[in-house]
Amino acid sequence: MHNTLTFDCETSSLDPFTGRLLCTAVKHNDGVTMMFSTVKELQDSCGMWFADPAVLKVGHNLPFDVKWLRQNGVTVVGPYFDTKVAARYKDPYTSNRLKDLAVSVLGVKNPVTFKSLLGKGKKRKKSLSEVDSSVREQYCKDDVEYTYGLYKHYSTNPNPFFTLIEGRLTDVVVDMECSGFTVDQQQLQSLRIYLEAERDTVVKKYPGINLNSPKQVLEAMIARGYSRELSLYASHGQATSTNKLILRSMAQQVTMASDILRHRTVGKLLSSYVVPMTGVTTLRGSFNQVGTKTGRFSSSKPNLQQVPKRSKDGLLVRKCLVPRPDHVFVVSDLSQIEPRLYAQASRDPRLLQVFRTGGDFHALVTQAMFGRVSISKDERQVGKVLGLSMLYGAGTRRLLETLVKEGILNITEADVESFRRKVTSTFRH
Repeated sequence: MHNTLTFDCETSSLDPFTGRLLCTAVKHNDGVTMMFSTVKELQDSCGMWFADPAVLKVGHNLPFDVKWLRQNGVTVVGPYFDTKVAARYKDPYTSNRLKDLAVSVLGVKNPVTFKSLLGKGKKRKKSLSEVDSSVREQYCKDDVEYTYGLYKHYSTNPNPFFTLIEGRLTDVVVDMECSGFTVDQQQLQSLRIYLEAERDTVVKKYPGINLNSPKQVLEAMIARGYSRELSLYASHGQATSTNKLILRSMAQQVTMASDILRHRTVGKLLSSYVVPMTGVTTLRGSFNQVGTKTGRFSSSKPNLQQVPKRSKDGLLVRKCLVPRPDHVFVVSDLSQIEPRLYAQASRDPRLLQVFRTGGDFHALVTQAMFGRVSISKDERQVGKVLGLSMLYGAGTRRLLETLVKEGILNITEADVESFRRKVTSTFRH
């Protein structure tokens, strides 16, 4: 067993740049869990352990706690063992929340949850800072005990990828979350004026209809005689719908469908990015290194991985995020990494040959899909989405929805099955 330091922080908010560190619980090896209500107490008693690279730092969602401690002047040095990440590696299909794992892995009965700690109804507290300090500290201590128990469980024969890769990413995630992006407020304000004008133009064309209400939009379009079109890609159990797939399939022929799509696109950009970014000097998001079942990163508050890049308006949002003075953005990417891993795992001779000769997997899929060698850049993007979706096991309905999103309109599930056969026949598996 390693020399370990297990710790957990309770805070007044999620933002270490504006919030307050309320208390920190620390457990050195399997000793008694200690509680600290001030940073000085913590530094005096445990600072040497936090700064010691010979001590393994253990936590659940470690980037959060490390970020808060560093922002409060505590030096925290790896190596790290994040039980949240370890749980995802062990079982990607069940919850890796601390209290859920305490129940399912450690057998804890009815652990106190964050939600129950705050209460409900009119007496619900706004944050942990309003919770009685003794209750809050016991909650923090319990979290450390659960985390240490999970560490003992998951540190026995851990996944080698977890050991080699994930533990080394904690510092990277913390740096990403603390650095953030500088926001060009002048450019952002110009973009906001433009997008609000676009939204208002659409709203004026349909007086009496709340375009934010799918029910009212559906009723208005049915009244205009579009019932058949509205049923084309309706979800199972629905006769008609105004979901994105349906509106995209209608957009070239029906002006209202095009207008509704425009209204939703502009509204999404305003509500998710432009308005929250207004007045913000540095935009910071949260990054979850095992945020998906496939092991990919996810991002939230805001989702910085999904700032649109393939639309004109989305690119305008991206242009508002600029480097700090004397810095530049460097863009890099691993070339076709999922298909490369699939080639190695499947040993498909055609796929191996593609990569050994410097070929293009996505182009090969696209050529098979459309039945011709000459393809455009936009068509390659469609083939890329189809190929990756198939690698991840997407079913026919999911592939249909994906292709419609990519602009392949008026296709059926039979068409999708035809595409699938053409692509799979290109390879052995």
